[in-house]
Amino acid sequence: MRSTKILVLILCLLALAPCGSSTGGTETGNTQPVSLRPIGYQSSRFLQSAGMMGLVVGNLALTQAQMVLDQVTFRPASFCNTSGENNGASEASFAGPFVLDLLDPQIIPGLENLPIAPGQYCQLGLTFKELQFSVFLTGARADGTPFQMTAILNDTFDVNTPDGFSIEPSPTTLILFIAFDLDDWFQGVDLSDPSIEVSTGPDGNPIIYLSETQNPSAQGKIVENIQDSPDLFGDRNGNNNLDQDEQDNPL
Repeated sequence: MRSTKILVLILCLLALAPCGSSTGGTETGNTQPVSLRPIGYQSSRFLQSAGMMGLVVGNLALTQAQMVLDQVTFRPASFCNTSGENNGASEASFAGPFVLDLLDPQIIPGLENLPIAPGQYCQLGLTFKELQFSVFLTGARADGTPFQMTAILNDTFDVNTPDGFSIEPSPTTLILFIAFDLDDWFQGVDLSDPSIEVSTGPDGNPIIYLSETQNPSAQGKIVENIQDSPDLFGDRNGNNNLDQDEQDNPL
């Protein structure tokens, strides 16, 4: 019930907030439309556990994985050169807020048909947005004890590609997937460890809260893992899905 109220609040705020405005060097001249599709991916099987549907991530069942982004920025390759000079190139930034549901990926208004100047790019910058929360996770550990994690962040993190990525002119929209590897999120975190504080939820049952004030060390590690987990993938076959062979070949 609490998560539903939070999501409803976010959607209400979104109705009042402008989405998809752009700044930078793509407002004039020739551009290529690019659509970004944020998703969560991993190789674990689908399951039903403790009366909840979710994804197996290690020894946990993950049932919700939401985050809010404030801005998405395409950085030209010249921004990442060792000289520190950008040779007149401009970043292309698009303002949210963008609410991402990584377990139920949808087309995100404001991230469709972005006008991007053709050329070589080195990074995709993602900035968290504080709208009640920046990251919201729910699930259950192996013994069925549910957990809920919230994080309020105003950080920017970069999706790096080893050789950069190219935006080529095309008569059709180029689709890129911002894909978060869910298998990495709980690396180094053991919610069954005796040091983890177990609280009593509103229904009187045990629940694990992960926040700035409850189990902050575990929460901080998960946030760090989330920031390290995304890769950028291309929709090579044009079917609007991130297929297994595409997952094996990030940009």
